[in-house]
Amino acid sequence: MKPVGEIRTAHIFDMVIDLHPRLNIGAGQFGQRVLFGAAGGSFEGPTRSPEPSTAACAGRA
Repeated sequence: MKPVGEIRTAHIFDMVIDLHPRLNIGAGQFGQRVLFGAAGGSFEGPTRSPEPSTAACAGRA
């Protein structure tokens, strides 16, 4: 295995997401499938504090 140099990281934001109740989708190959939709929340960071969009996933199944 090739050695990897030091990986530098930086704090970008903290994220808090409020979830809708669990939606049971059904049995899958590896167990029960569930979905939690985003009801709201916030992003807070050193440079930006936008609100998350719940509409971005509204049309996806």
